[in-house]
Amino acid sequence: MKGEYTEKVHAKRLIKMLKEYKASKLPYHCPAHVDFDIGYSTDKDWPGSTVYPCVVCRTFVGVNDVGFCPCVFFANARVARSKTIAALKKGGYIKSAADIYK
Repeated sequence: MKGEYTEKVHAKRLIKMLKEYKASKLPYHCPAHVDFDIGYSTDKDWPGSTVYPCVVCRTFVGVNDVGFCPCVFFANARVARSKTIAALKKGGYIKSAADIYK
């Protein structure tokens, strides 16, 4: 993919991913990966970005002090999903979880 991986890009891809994978557990898909593949994003996914996608993701949900995936940090799909929804609401990307789970 081309361009900068920003919070806005991350939020847009998160919403799309959550809509597509409603039934699955959040930690098993990555919004920065092409087609939301399972596993961690790599710099190959966003070669034009000056910011590593994982840093954007960690900052988005407020765990930028950890050096690994927030979903692994939360160690619970329900908590990861809850923190993600809260961050999407706080950023003004959605009004409620119903915006995703229609």
